[in-house]
Amino acid sequence: MRYPKSSLDRPVMPHIMRQEINLRELFYLGFQNARRNDHRDPSNKTVGFFLRDQKFVRVCCRPWQYVAWLSQYQQVMSPDLSIFTDMPFDEQMMNTCRNRLVGAYWQFCGLMVIPTISWSDERSFEFAFDGVEHGSVVAISTIGAKMAKRAFMMGFREMRERIQPREVICYGNPFWEMHCYARITTVEHEGAKARRLSRCRPVPGQMSLFADAM
Repeated sequence: MRYPKSSLDRPVMPHIMRQEINLRELFYLGFQNARRNDHRDPSNKTVGFFLRDQKFVRVCCRPWQYVAWLSQYQQVMSPDLSIFTDMPFDEQMMNTCRNRLVGAYWQFCGLMVIPTISWSDERSFEFAFDGVEHGSVVAISTIGAKMAKRAFMMGFREMRERIQPREVICYGNPFWEMHCYARITTVEHEGAKARRLSRCRPVPGQMSLFADAM
């Protein structure tokens, strides 16, 4: 895809508009587990992209090919393209632009879109929170942030000031300080959830008090 350039030869940040996102029953589904013809009650699921870029970069190159696929789901998050401190500054900025461009395009096509926000260090604050309407519901991830909590919280506070989100969907365990700045809806990491459920799954033929709930 081609990206519009400003007079300073920098990408113009596309804009994801605020939408009425359903948070009452948020069932997260990673893109890697989505299906082109999903018969698992897709209308109440929210598709997200908290996984390695290689697993969904094709979506960012041809987002129009996935509109019909994603339209069967209730909501979709904009692609969480990586922004690392050791990446070139222009690449960080371009990945943010691609995030907003794909999200804005899907909105134009009629999808309900939740903007995914990510940042690296203070330099990224120049662009990391652009292109998202104030008061939106946004999504973030704390996966991998434990070793850089101070830098993460600095960005989180900046995001709170710039966007003033109505609610923040957090993929992974939130830091307790985050609750001081915003309303948080936690989404359990899919790998952790699978391991937790596997420990509770009864052996075939075994009596279980929880058999009816599985």
